[in-house]
Amino acid sequence: MKIISQIKTELCQISDRNLVCDMSTGIPSPFVPNLYRKLTFSHLHNRSHPGIAAKSRMIYPRYVWPAMKREIKT
Repeated sequence: MKIISQIKTELCQISDRNLVCDMSTGIPSPFVPNLYRKLTFSHLHNRSHPGIAAKSRMIYPRYVWPAMKREIKT
């Protein structure tokens, strides 16, 4: 297990795939590599064009990456 800031990463098997997940809450949240962050954000944003608070509620429980709060607010 590796700790990045407050993120506790572990290798998790989800749907026949091994993914690096944050386990700091006890619920696996897939770690999103930098290459896929904009795509992940756009996919969720385009579903309903939510404001910052609503975007945060959609993204935080599902995914994790360093400095995500700062990136979501910009």
